[in-house]
Amino acid sequence: MVRRTSKTASKTTHKTAFAYIGLLLFALFSFVGAYTLADSYIDRLPDHRGFHLVAVDNQVTNPPETRPERVLLVVVDGLRQDSARTMRSTRRLQELGQCRPTHTGPLTISRPVYTVISTGLEQDRTGSRNNDDTSPVAVESIWGVAHAAGLVVHAASNLRWWEELFPGAFDSYNFDLDETQNFFRLDEQSELYLLHPVRVDTAGHSFGADSAEYRAAVATVDTELEALMNRLDFERDLLILTADHGHSAAGGHGGPADEIATVLTCFAGLGIQKRANGKASDSRVIAPTISVVLGLPFPKHMRAGDDNLDQIWTIVDSDRLGHTYVRERKENIEQFRRANAQAAGALLGTDSGRWSHVYAQGTRRHQWSWMVVAIALVGVVLLIGRVRKQTLPRGAATVLWVTLSVASACLVYTWLRGSFDFTSINKRQEFLNASLGASLGALIAMNIGHVAVFRSLRTLLLDNTTQLIVLVVVSVAHPLIYGFTLGFPLPGRIAIFLPFILGALVISSSIVVATLTALILLRALRASLLKAG
Repeated sequence: MVRRTSKTASKTTHKTAFAYIGLLLFALFSFVGAYTLADSYIDRLPDHRGFHLVAVDNQVTNPPETRPERVLLVVVDGLRQDSARTMRSTRRLQELGQCRPTHTGPLTISRPVYTVISTGLEQDRTGSRNNDDTSPVAVESIWGVAHAAGLVVHAASNLRWWEELFPGAFDSYNFDLDETQNFFRLDEQSELYLLHPVRVDTAGHSFGADSAEYRAAVATVDTELEALMNRLDFERDLLILTADHGHSAAGGHGGPADEIATVLTCFAGLGIQKRANGKASDSRVIAPTISVVLGLPFPKHMRAGDDNLDQIWTIVDSDRLGHTYVRERKENIEQFRRANAQAAGALLGTDSGRWSHVYAQGTRRHQWSWMVVAIALVGVVLLIGRVRKQTLPRGAATVLWVTLSVASACLVYTWLRGSFDFTSINKRQEFLNASLGASLGALIAMNIGHVAVFRSLRTLLLDNTTQLIVLVVVSVAHPLIYGFTLGFPLPGRIAIFLPFILGALVISSSIVVATLTALILLRALRASLLKAG
């Protein structure tokens, strides 16, 4: 009888040991999996082949009666709207033409917005979703259209990114410039000229928009731009000033906050109306407007349908361009709208549709998928509770503790970084420190509280394991719902950011589970050795 009891106890001990070793392996695999998913996410965000591109071949048979000799597009990287309005150059541009608040789109990251500005198509469909993918985009640009029409197209930038996005579209591309250099130099040969200084953006990332360094960078660009304007003849030339995004006060961009996603765009020169108060616009209008004033076809993939393209006629001077010409361009836009309505309808299963309805359909599909995940999580938690033989109050306590643990980590991170979206990342190392520090710190604090209330290391481990399982399920669900390579449409600002913070949470939770498991195993081993001695 004694032997049987001893054998039974030994089997139970072995099964328990194997269970703890299994937990250690689960924590290890969760750690590795979370790191892999989070680290690969940047590469999985873009797809430069684009999504649902609608190509519309449009021709210009009646040239404008007058057109600028030169069109200069100045994109001041990282220039906030409120900072732009303090510049002497923008006040002068307002006097000569008009300035408008301009929305850059839901993903306020440089390379994607360069693509929006150049093509008239939003980030969802261009497939350009981060700064890391250096491959060309499939969508057509105003630079390519102008170059194909025989215009001389030049660019000066501190980055090669525009040329990487649109190779072969520029006759010359000067990127070998130091950020401190003034390259607002007029190229007499260019008919379409891109100027892209990044010093303001650099100051924003390093010091934040609410800093003396940022204001000094804005002042320098203002002085350089004024000098360029003094060399222009606004009776013959056209200058457009805009930005790709703003900056948070602490530094950073990427999210949809107004001070980041809304910039100032000014138009002044030949072919532009003078308006005291231009209505709000968006960056998709810039490339089509350049097409109209230069008498070029529209970039063939530009956004049409649920669009703001009619704002072009409140920007350009139709009298100077010629009414016959303007009628043709308006018909071109209707041609785009018809083709896009047909394409959107095909996706919706109707004869004609709107892109807004396609987006809404995709969003609903994502929402239903998350509801399925939520139901699955409820099932997982109930199953865990059944295996643990928990009473309803004790199971509810576990759910509450897990919820508070994750919520507290997210709140601490938001407090540290100022937002819970792409804007909070700014620099990689800062984000890693903040996300891992916030999640691990919050989880440790919640574990200390757990011990104070329940006074059981085993219960603490089981609750942490439940939390880790929940986090792993959500981490795996994200690529299943949105695609391993992010598909269409883009998730909302929190969902698109989620894999980064989920990676930190799973890694932190894995560390906690592994540590608690090791402690229990060491205690069991010590007890066994003492008993044997």
